[in-house]
Amino acid sequence: MPGLGLAAIMLMPIVAATLLFVPLRYRIDAASPLRGLWLIAVVVLGTALAMRLQSAEAGSDPVINRALAILVIAACAGFAWANRHQTSGLVRTGVWLSVLGAGANALATAIYGYMPVLASSARWLGWEVGAGDHPDPQYVAVHASQLPALLLGDILPVPGLEVVASIGDLLLIPGFTILLAAVFAGLFPAPRPDLCTSDQGGR
Repeated sequence: MPGLGLAAIMLMPIVAATLLFVPLRYRIDAASPLRGLWLIAVVVLGTALAMRLQSAEAGSDPVINRALAILVIAACAGFAWANRHQTSGLVRTGVWLSVLGAGANALATAIYGYMPVLASSARWLGWEVGAGDHPDPQYVAVHASQLPALLLGDILPVPGLEVVASIGDLLLIPGFTILLAAVFAGLFPAPRPDLCTSDQGGR
């Protein structure tokens, strides 16, 4: 669901990766470089363009949302393929969690033309919506009888953040956390044991 809570959820991986990259970097020291990171930039630019078109009412919302969903699914496939030979099991897990999470959300949007939100979960948080309502150009409220929405849509209310999360979101948060930690570890590499030993021996 739109709102500050959604921004908070998106910031969670950044905060977690910042806190965890020091202990995690020793586990990903042997990781091969992440490939295809430019695909993330493509998705970000595509999302910004989609939001701009919708705010300007320059096209049908379902058409724009489905186009963006197809772009995300293609980017997920490309990112998974580019990192298929990743040497670190931890980083490989991060790749797959991210790909599956983003792909699941995009597939839901491709099916409905909007990201489906369970109306009962939204109402539980105080949102005044009914099935078929559009609280945002990217979202549609749905009834619990719709199986694809229950599997892929926003169904889990998050008290305090006032958002409804999807299974895809729950995969994305740890996935992005691992990937960001890998990026941070590459920027701040752990000291090499042989260098530490040689420094101690020279004293």
